Amino acid sequence: METEIEITLIIGGKDFAFVHQSADVDLLVAALMRRAFEYQGQKCSATSRFYISESFWPKVKDRLLNEISSIKIGDVEDFANFMGAVIAQAAFNMEEK
Repeated sequence: METEIEITLIIGGKDFAFVHQSADVDLLVAALMRRAFEYQGQKCSATSRFYISESFWPKVKDRLLNEISSIKIGDVEDFANFMGAVIAQAAFNMEEK
């Protein structure tokens, strides 16, 4: 008898994503952006790293880097901004880099 078990791992705020090379690049980039940067990346489940095969990386790299570089930071009441206030000045300085 085969049994499927659903598990959730709590790994101390260093969540990761495994990327399969069959992934739709547009959907993948959108998901990685949300998982990594939603709530300014300050939620405990933020994705801080992902694993992707060397052969698939070239298909994703430019698109993902373009999305990251286009993140708009500003007033949280302006929905044109993707990121708003952060918890401390040190966090703000990291985001500005």
